[in-house]
Amino acid sequence: MSNRLLDKITKELLQEFGSSRPVPGSGSAAALDGLIAAHLTITVIGVTEKAKSEHISYQKNWEKLSEIRNEIKNDILPALEALFEEDSVQFAKAYQVRTSLKKERDPAIKQEKEKLHNHEMRKATELPMQIADYCRRIGMHATFVFDYGFWKASGDSATAISSAAAGLYSSLSIIELNLSMLPADNWMSNIRKEKQLLTSSYDTLDELRNQRLGKLRKEADEHWCSERIAQFKNGNMGSEIKTDDELENLVSDLQNI
Repeated sequence: MSNRLLDKITKELLQEFGSSRPVPGSGSAAALDGLIAAHLTITVIGVTEKAKSEHISYQKNWEKLSEIRNEIKNDILPALEALFEEDSVQFAKAYQVRTSLKKERDPAIKQEKEKLHNHEMRKATELPMQIADYCRRIGMHATFVFDYGFWKASGDSATAISSAAAGLYSSLSIIELNLSMLPADNWMSNIRKEKQLLTSSYDTLDELRNQRLGKLRKEADEHWCSERIAQFKNGNMGSEIKTDDELENLVSDLQNI
């Protein structure tokens, strides 16, 4: 039986995350966010492919959608699956060294272990940097799919955007925490520059996510408004509106759309 985390059934995997052990931890969880976003994006593209013969707007953007699907399948998904496993393995190494370091009393040995700890923690920081960048890419792809893919599946593409943003946010949180435990050197200086770019990407993705939610909310509100107006015009609201307060509430709701 495989010991790979991704080969576990969902309940077992969730129990692993809730086991109170150091691994799998937040890095693997961030990669999982990215994987969910990637698979949801592929799903919406697949649904769009089935519908494109009947909708010219899907045909116009099909080449780009197809490119996105190929990139996800051939590049992003394999990379995130590997990072999902690798982060757990690497953090286990860093945690083991950290535990040993805390117990060490010999100054010379402690100094050597501290160097080893910093080495392992740098590697444990570089992995979420990679996860963050893949989540960024997925988030931008999911945004395009939301805008130009099958609109009835926009709940899936919106969830993909949100999951990708969550993975990016989580990765940045891990990076910030790790940097607070490492010496300020040239390696950190370079990582901080890369981190700043990822932070800007998160801000952009978060704004795009909120804009798409706003679009869905607007469409739902307009639908509700048109339905209520039609019911009112057709005289179908007599059973609902029996008092002045109820009429006032209806008018107020319509004005707020």
